[in-house]
Amino acid sequence: MKSRSEKRIEFLGCPLDCMTSTELLEELAVGIVQKQPPRVIQFVNANKVAMVRHDSTIGAILRRADYVLADGQPMLPMAALLGWRVPERIDGIGLMQKLLGLAQRRHFSVYLLGARQDVLDECVRRIREDFPGLDLAGWHHGYFSEAEIPAIAAEIRAKAPDFLFLGLGSPMKERLADEWREQLGARVIQGVGGSFDVIAGMVKRAPMWMQRCGMEWLYRIIQEPRRMFWRYVKTNGACLWVFSVAFWKRWRVPSRHVPFSVSSRDPLRTELPIAGSTHNDSSSGLPDVPRESPCYCTKHAAREVGNRPIYGSRKPSAKLRTRNSRIRRVILPRYRKAGRIAWQRQKKPGR
Repeated sequence: MKSRSEKRIEFLGCPLDCMTSTELLEELAVGIVQKQPPRVIQFVNANKVAMVRHDSTIGAILRRADYVLADGQPMLPMAALLGWRVPERIDGIGLMQKLLGLAQRRHFSVYLLGARQDVLDECVRRIREDFPGLDLAGWHHGYFSEAEIPAIAAEIRAKAPDFLFLGLGSPMKERLADEWREQLGARVIQGVGGSFDVIAGMVKRAPMWMQRCGMEWLYRIIQEPRRMFWRYVKTNGACLWVFSVAFWKRWRVPSRHVPFSVSSRDPLRTELPIAGSTHNDSSSGLPDVPRESPCYCTKHAAREVGNRPIYGSRKPSAKLRTRNSRIRRVILPRYRKAGRIAWQRQKKPGR
């Protein structure tokens, strides 16, 4: 089994793995049992899209990760509108709860790093109540300097946990997991952000209906308006801008950007040259078209991902279908007849 997912796509400048949480848990469990190299789990949301837009090093960190999952609910419809099918939203705290349950069942060890000491102690107490028998190898608060990282990494490596949860802010947790993955000595490393505060009861999570509607960010703004308002305005605005550009490139009309050429065999037949390779794929019958080409469509995306898109190609309106039908039934026969008459006259110039 490969450590890197084979279902990875490029989404709004970020890598994204199209997989379910069940598949992820099975792969992680097998990797721990077989003592495979450490695996890093990262997430993509509106904040990450905005960060990658301004800092290319974050994009490189995401590409080096073993798993990059869709954290925000709006990522799913955005991907669908661009021709990709993401089967499930896998958020940080939800995945952490599932991994804690897996560790309880399979007797894996867990280490917690992050948050204030009082919040971390309450988080540990509640985890022990919710998951009795769970092997908590240790925990450490998240208020440390860069010079203290080697000592903390040595402490974690001595514990040799199977799961390491980083309750730190961005981009600190992403950089720490990427740069210290070998020195930390954990089998699976996941950044969970402020999940320790939620588990400890310091911060309330949005209701389930708001999570499903993708409005969890609004609930956080209501909780902390001064700290969250401008942050979400900037990050969500940047994400919407990147998505708008990608959506326009995805659905723009090819005929406005690619010139038509007339076939020499039939003067009424037009051919649209396609950028890229011209040979057809044997499995789908589609030509190889690069993504930046205006001819790149949902079927090409589906062929690359290996799954069917949610939204198909655009269907013409009834008015357009009527016009096209009139062209095929009335106008084209007239032009063909006129062309045959002109050809006969050219063959008999004496008449």
